[in-house]
Amino acid sequence: MPPRISDAERRLISAYIEAANRVDQALRTIGKSPRKALLRAKINPIIQQLQSLTNEYLAKDLPEQFRRGSQEAVKQLKKHSEFKGDIDESFTQAHKNALQQIADDASLSFGRGLQELVKSADRAFSEARKQQIVTEILTSEVTGETANVKKILLDQGVTGIRTANRTLSVDHYTAMLTHTILAEAHNMGAATRYLQNGLGFARRIERADAPDYPCQWLRNKIVWLGEPRFVGPVHPNCFGAIQPYFGDTTEALVSLDDPRIPEKVKTALRRK
Repeated sequence: MPPRISDAERRLISAYIEAANRVDQALRTIGKSPRKALLRAKINPIIQQLQSLTNEYLAKDLPEQFRRGSQEAVKQLKKHSEFKGDIDESFTQAHKNALQQIADDASLSFGRGLQELVKSADRAFSEARKQQIVTEILTSEVTGETANVKKILLDQGVTGIRTANRTLSVDHYTAMLTHTILAEAHNMGAATRYLQNGLGFARRIERADAPDYPCQWLRNKIVWLGEPRFVGPVHPNCFGAIQPYFGDTTEALVSLDDPRIPEKVKTALRRK
């Protein structure tokens, strides 16, 4: 079964959206001749509160998604008569290591988002300052509202969070990041449970209407669970999943160096 969004993820996404609105409001309520230090004094408590909520999610709710993936794997094993013997449901060091790696990666990703939120406010402030100077030069006088930093900020607000190749709204970025992380935790929880029980391969499950080529190509492929990049989400907002596989594995994918894998698919997997 694909990973599912829980109330915890919805709360975190809502918190980021609310924080962005509060940062935007902070920009809109500063004086006519503001200083960046005053702006930061307004923004920093918002960011600190958001960091606290993020840390709470990573410590409490992310492990829950990992556990759900593990439980789903147990259910799948019980359904298959090909699996013989008792199912080991214990949490070992391998589970702890896998979860810690996901939490570390998630912490870095959320940290970049928080930094970008602050930078976005700084960029808005700096751009307003530049526009004020240009307006004053062009009009040769300070005309109050015309060259007012506050008015410029009221018009533009916080632009968004910059990624490697585009700028996203805060709600889009946070939803995308949260969905990706929960899918990673869920699928790795399942994969670690399968490996613990001696099952090394799984079938990659993707929607028939998957929107991009890498997901379409990976659909129903048999993959080795020892390669984490075959297990987790292929792209942001990806909800692909894995199912245990007990058949012939001679044609299974075990390495990203496999020449059968198209370059576009390899590129998508290596970004993870």
